[in-house]
Amino acid sequence: MPGIVRKGDKNSAGGATLSGEGNFKVNSKNAVVNGTKVAKHKPCPLVVIHCSATTKGGTGSFLINNTPTNVIGNSDSCGHSRRIGSKDFIIGN
Repeated sequence: MPGIVRKGDKNSAGGATLSGEGNFKVNSKNAVVNGTKVAKHKPCPLVVIHCSATTKGGTGSFLINNTPTNVIGNSDSCGHSRRIGSKDFIIGN
């Protein structure tokens, strides 16, 4: 089972999540849900979708504030997958 994504965790191209849910902490970091903004990452600015990506594809079986939670392996709106997350807070799909 995959680990939950937190604020600052990076996708496969190095795009870090910029925020998270302040009322749900995992390993002292805000947990990330669908729609969280992702930092600009390669190949931005050549491919614009990497300049304004958001998280998506979360796990519908684990909601935070009524929004699916993101886990390692979920793809962002740009197509890059979440590469880093919690090693000890895991949730099912």
